[in-house]
Amino acid sequence: GEKPSKKKKKKKKKQVESIEKEEHVETEHNDSGQTIETRDLNSDLDDVENEWTYLGIHAMIGKRLLDLGFKDPTTIQKEAIPPAVQSRMDIIGAAETGSGKTLAYGLPVLQRILETKLKQKDSNKNPSKEDQGVLVLILAPTRELAIQVHKNLQDVAKAVSVKAACIVGGMSEEKQQRVLKGSPEVVVGTPGRLWHLIEQGEQHLSNINNLQSLVIDEADRMIQEGHYQELSYLMDKVNNSSEKMLSKLQKFVFSATLTYSSTSKKNKMDNFDTLLKKIGLREKSKVIDLTRKGLTVESLTESKLMCSVQDKDVYLYYFLKKYPKRTLVFVNTIDTLRRLLSILNLLKLSPLALHAGIQQRQRLKNLDRFKSRDDGLLLASDVAARGLDIEGVQHVIHYQIPKNAEVYVHRSGRTARIQNEGLSLLLISPDDLRSYDKIWKSLKKDDEPPDFPVDMEYLNEIRKRVSLARIIDKEEHKFRKKKWSNDWFLNNAKEAELEVDEDLLEDLGDSREQQVRKDKLSAKKAELNTLLDVPLASSGFVGKYPTKKGKLQTAGLQYTSDVIENADTSGHKAVKEITKKKRQKKTKNKR
Repeated sequence: GEKPSKKKKKKKKKQVESIEKEEHVETEHNDSGQTIETRDLNSDLDDVENEWTYLGIHAMIGKRLLDLGFKDPTTIQKEAIPPAVQSRMDIIGAAETGSGKTLAYGLPVLQRILETKLKQKDSNKNPSKEDQGVLVLILAPTRELAIQVHKNLQDVAKAVSVKAACIVGGMSEEKQQRVLKGSPEVVVGTPGRLWHLIEQGEQHLSNINNLQSLVIDEADRMIQEGHYQELSYLMDKVNNSSEKMLSKLQKFVFSATLTYSSTSKKNKMDNFDTLLKKIGLREKSKVIDLTRKGLTVESLTESKLMCSVQDKDVYLYYFLKKYPKRTLVFVNTIDTLRRLLSILNLLKLSPLALHAGIQQRQRLKNLDRFKSRDDGLLLASDVAARGLDIEGVQHVIHYQIPKNAEVYVHRSGRTARIQNEGLSLLLISPDDLRSYDKIWKSLKKDDEPPDFPVDMEYLNEIRKRVSLARIIDKEEHKFRKKKWSNDWFLNNAKEAELEVDEDLLEDLGDSREQQVRKDKLSAKKAELNTLLDVPLASSGFVGKYPTKKGKLQTAGLQYTSDVIENADTSGHKAVKEITKKKRQKKTKNKR
């Protein structure tokens, strides 16, 4: 295209200057050389009052929160912000997932940086061009949580000219070092990568002489293996700093719970107490515990579906077809996840995966794709069960029973967030009964969750599809496994310059046999696709599962246990019988 004339350039420049003057916007450049907008700290916002300013939050931050759609503070924010901002108290906070913990500590730490900047402006002091070091250090146990916290804070921070950086493993170390050279006031990260960079001598991270705020998010998760050691090193570094810095340092410890219900309760409590001592909270700390005795939120509907191990796939597919809204399916092993991923792909449900074996960049892409679809389906191991704030998750399905009550609560906490309704469904086989009983006993619930209602009208069709998909997956997996074994053997032999005895290789068949196998698989896939093209008969609606104030809504549906002898419910009936006998045995023993 044509280059703009000088007149047009001047006109455009005047328009930009006019807009910047009117909006009180300053421009600066980030580390990539891009122009970014930052709010003028001298903007006259004294007359702006809202629910945030009543808590002591500066009007500039309050206005930004309103612009982002945060009209009213949540309970944890109302409890934590005033003592943190007005009295500079250390805060220990526990609240249900999705309660707004990030802003409960994020706003006070940003406010303190803003106050420092405003004091410098008022006294006509020019900020030193030397690197002042990190002012706020926020530690999170997982990469996903750190990235999420960074994003949430950055949305507010850029409005008050505060730079925030995210430093986690799985990302380019060189790129993170370049970001740190820009001297971000706020650093959010995982202990492992942060400590690694400090050991490498990274100057900005190593300089904590002016540290104002230290935040430990999901502190109960930090005590698990793999996090505690590096966290201890970081705490030692902080505690060995100057008395002047330590006297002014404000600390925040936030967690999903301050209690433990697992079998390792004593060890966890001991470690948690040790962590609190190492952090060194002031005597007059504000303790806020908003967790409920039942541990799960009131707006969460809990239900169970008892079936054989083989039928878990059937009922999972039934649910996903019947209620195609944003759903998280949790499993205990990566092998199970990969098998489900293959089967659900064959059934054309477009599942996404999230587990520790996937590279960080792909994990983030999968999360973004899941969030962008109303009917998104994410299969996850427990790497995703903590801290992730995925908006609009309608259903959580426990395909495999979680290992303890804490994991159940954290998984279920991905739905029914911030007073929204949500469903948590347990798929229980006979082998799961002991674990299920332990979990429910730990949760101290008055009643067991009700049986999930199943519309039997089209379960036979569901079973046909799942059965065929399983056969295809089994054949493909068998061939892939043999081929992978041969490839591994041949590659290693080649590197060692050794000849390979073909008798040691898996038999994949000759070219004719391989073609026959491919043709058979193609025929089965064509058969499956024909089945998938036929709409399923259903008397009920299709959409989000109806829940109301934590109760099952069962209009138009019947429970599997109400159906008279039927091959389709044999697995369910078997489990019901086992459960009944087990309950009777317990009652007899008590007598």
